[in-house]
Amino acid sequence: MGLVPGVGAICNGEYLKAFVHVLMFGFLVSLAGSSKVGSFEPLFGIMTAAFFFYMPLEAYHTAKRNALRAAGFQLKDRTADKQEENLWTGVILTLMGCLLFVNEWVEGFLEGALKFWLVVLIGFGAYKIREHLKTEKPLEAVEK
Repeated sequence: MGLVPGVGAICNGEYLKAFVHVLMFGFLVSLAGSSKVGSFEPLFGIMTAAFFFYMPLEAYHTAKRNALRAAGFQLKDRTADKQEENLWTGVILTLMGCLLFVNEWVEGFLEGALKFWLVVLIGFGAYKIREHLKTEKPLEAVEK
């Protein structure tokens, strides 16, 4: 069921996630077939395929977690992870909406804005390095 955008999340009872999956898939498909993104069409084609295969995997793992909880297994509480996930989902959806909105009014804006995707990679890499350094524990002194 997860191969149909949003249906895997619906089967797991995650209706908001299903709505977001449908929006994301539609967004990626429309960009992959749009002439407005210029030379970035192949990138959106690959992103669409990756998202298509992500959805059933994510639905499977969520269903597996739900089944384990129903069987009485205690799993790690993901409340903090959910809050961060909600933040990043909101940021990504807002950015996508803003980019598409401005692209409707300014010809070629999206193609020009997408040339800065490397800055996103650099920023994400710097964030991951900062998180690693922040959580790294200092070496304990060795007793003699």
